[in-house]
Amino acid sequence: MRPNLRLLATPFTVIFLLFTSTIVLGQSTLTADQEDYLPGSTATLTGTGFQAGESVTVQVVHADGTPDTGEDHDPWIVIADNNGSFITTWHVCEDDCVGSLLKATADGQASGRHAETFFTDANLNSVSVGTASQSVNYGTAASVTYTVSVKATGSGTGPTNVTLNVTGLPAGVTYSFSSNPINFTGPTTIDVTLTLSVQNNTDVPASPTFTVTATAGGTSKSGTGTLTINRHPVTGSITADNKVYDGGATATILTRTLSGVLFGDDVSLSGGTATFADKNIGTKTVTATGLTLSGTKVGNYILGSTTATNSATITAKPLTTVFSIADKVYDGNTSATITNRQLQGIIGNEKVTLTGGTATFSDKNAGAGKTVNVVAPMSLTGADAGNYSIGTIGSGTASITVRTATIIYTVSDKTYDGTAAATIASAVIPSADVDPLHGLIAGDNVTVDFSSATATFASKDIANTQPQPVSASGFILTGSDGPAPGGNGNYQVNAVTVFSASANIAQLPITITFTASNKIYDGLTSATILTRTLVGAIAVDAGKISGSLGTATFDTKNVGTGKTVSATGFTLTGSAKGDYILVPSSATTIANITPRGLSVIAQTDNRVYNGTTSSAVAPIVPPLQTGDNIATAPTQAYNNRNIGTNKTLTASGLVINDGNEGNNYSITYTSNNTGIITVRGINVTAQTDSRVYNGTANSTAAPVVDVLQVGDNIATAPRHVDNNRHPGTGTTLAASGLVIQDGYRGNNYS
Repeated sequence: MRPNLRLLATPFTVIFLLFTSTIVLGQSTLTADQEDYLPGSTATLTGTGFQAGESVTVQVVHADGTPDTGEDHDPWIVIADNNGSFITTWHVCEDDCVGSLLKATADGQASGRHAETFFTDANLNSVSVGTASQSVNYGTAASVTYTVSVKATGSGTGPTNVTLNVTGLPAGVTYSFSSNPINFTGPTTIDVTLTLSVQNNTDVPASPTFTVTATAGGTSKSGTGTLTINRHPVTGSITADNKVYDGGATATILTRTLSGVLFGDDVSLSGGTATFADKNIGTKTVTATGLTLSGTKVGNYILGSTTATNSATITAKPLTTVFSIADKVYDGNTSATITNRQLQGIIGNEKVTLTGGTATFSDKNAGAGKTVNVVAPMSLTGADAGNYSIGTIGSGTASITVRTATIIYTVSDKTYDGTAAATIASAVIPSADVDPLHGLIAGDNVTVDFSSATATFASKDIANTQPQPVSASGFILTGSDGPAPGGNGNYQVNAVTVFSASANIAQLPITITFTASNKIYDGLTSATILTRTLVGAIAVDAGKISGSLGTATFDTKNVGTGKTVSATGFTLTGSAKGDYILVPSSATTIANITPRGLSVIAQTDNRVYNGTTSSAVAPIVPPLQTGDNIATAPTQAYNNRNIGTNKTLTASGLVINDGNEGNNYSITYTSNNTGIITVRGINVTAQTDSRVYNGTANSTAAPVVDVLQVGDNIATAPRHVDNNRHPGTGTTLAASGLVIQDGYRGNNYS
């Protein structure tokens, strides 16, 4: 976009620089020099009422929804003069503006004032459709004409080759124009004649409006016209159904018929509500209202009247009689009492009452839902009785309930057995003289069989107070007047049994067994009870009773297997303990006393070789049980008599005095591997000698050897020699050559 005369703002800019005062005028305005322009021409825009010297943004855009494309729609800036006015121009675009409604806007950047104006680009302006030459009736063919006016505006020659077409016509309607296409030579209006050809079976349109469109190039203008097709009138008639009186005047339409339908069209009479002249019985006029048309061609017709009449009959409504009969306790006769008379089928709250009738059971015997017949004349009374009749006379039902007998019984005492079961000893029904409501009627044959009855103590447990009450059930009545199938069913056992019996529950004697823990000899006879088991307790009391306490002892303190253990002082514990008595409260079992392990530990020793394995050090013996002592202390010995280190020392020989020859202990001996035997020093002493020179240094005298350890001996005796062979006194004699036989190559000696 390029504003053609943007330089027009320059003089005003200069003036603004010379006069800096701000002039604020009234309402801002923006005007164009024409209402319509040719494409490519220049539009002059004049703005007033802005702030003096402010920048004003001017822009031209489409006002008819056409997209704005091209630079001609870009905004540009002009400067308002000292009066707050400006003049600028705009190039009328040739591409997207032809035939468009355009809007020019001006926005003061400092004042925030806004003004706008509208104008068009020269082209088609409008299309208008005149009134129809006539209306059309459905079923009659016709031609309808209209005057169509097409207007072009602007200063040019106007559009040419403008084509006309019509849309929105009912199916089957064709059209033609007196001239099509049309050509303009300037801004003017051209009138042409539109002719619509309507067939006799053209459907009445849902909307009478159609559209005529004129198109010049990419520009179209439209106008609307109206084609009226009048609906064809038809007449409806009905028949009504007879009915039984229902308290209302509503009637049911039986058939609906239409006359005047054309072409076999799918249209029929439907809907509507019918009403008798009044609600009472008799032959009446029936009037239907609200009738309507339906079908696929319903839009082509109009119902002459939505009302139709005929006649039908209302007959009396038969009512069913219903009787309520009072139940009764068996009394030996069939008489029944009517407690309520009702009629089924009365409409709403209408006043109709049933009177009369006598009721009788089908027989005298007890039974549920027994048939009760009602006889004797009956009649209807009440304000609305005339519209009703007695139809079905219903029989009633009622029950002759069984006479309930009271049972008086006795119960035997028992020993606690873990249940609340009781044993019935006898049972009878008192006479009606004693119990008028539940006793046996004189002359009736009913006895009590209690062989399968069950009686129950108030608690299975022994109560603090004895005797305790007993309830019972399961009594069987026998005899010709007793329950079916053996009797006629006129008696039954009273559901609420009279608790006329009581009995005692004695404690159940039980015994106890136990197991004792084996133990290691501890010098005592005391035993530990491991488990306690009750013998004879009822299974139902599992977890509710158990043995407790008790003191157990072995027969002796000594080691042994299967030793007798005796326990006394057992008691009972648990929630059910009151139901039992422990007889006796003592018991025996067997258990083992095993020897007490005793480890005798050899101690380290360090001595000089003495030819034996003996050790003078005493092994360590752990403490014995109270009352026991050492009869013979243990000793220890080396594994051999020879010298060495890390030699094994082994203990042995412990004898214990425990009253059981030491059998209450299991003795083990623990060796020590740190023993030492060191070499024994031995002296070989040379002896004085005096001899005649013999040319050698040898001496015939024997050296003296220290005493050896028992069992050792000299294998080779030592000898000695002078320090030289020459005669002289005070010579030195030296001993050597001793070999000892000690079983260790003489290494035990130094």
